[in-house]
Amino acid sequence: IRRPPRSTLFPYTTLFRSQIMGKVRGKINVSVDATDDEIKKLALEVENVQKLLEGKEIKKMIIVPKKLVSIVAK
Repeated sequence: IRRPPRSTLFPYTTLFRSQIMGKVRGKINVSVDATDDEIKKLALEVENVQKLLEGKEIKKMIIVPKKLVSIVAK
């Protein structure tokens, strides 16, 4: 049995991966029309991301449209 593509099942959302220092640490479903600020906020709310960023300073956040949020911390 073939499954329909994910985009036809959820046409109004897209899956973003939260990445810290080059490694995927979480996933979030985001509305297609969400702003960059909303996407960054949602990425930082992922429990695993919060644990790994504890005590670190975020240097940069990069958003690759419809794919991932990359966080550089030190």
